[in-house]
Amino acid sequence: MTAKLVSRALMPVLVTVLLGMLTWIGNGALATIREQGQDIQQIKTDMRVISTRLDEGVVRQVNNNAAHIDDHERRLQQVERKVGM
Repeated sequence: MTAKLVSRALMPVLVTVLLGMLTWIGNGALATIREQGQDIQQIKTDMRVISTRLDEGVVRQVNNNAAHIDDHERRLQQVERKVGM
């Protein structure tokens, strides 16, 4: 008799409680996954900005180096002219 009472009265309650807990845990996990997805999107955006800044810096550095090379070329040509005289 006690076993029938437990199985008929308590089992539905226990199953309902367990399902509720699983739903709550699942919702928490989904919320965490969504937050992580947003964090990943922010990191991607930050990486694009950093990449663009690095590209711009490299281009500026190359242009600056090219200007220095041109200056050295001019000086070398002046020295070669003086030595050739």
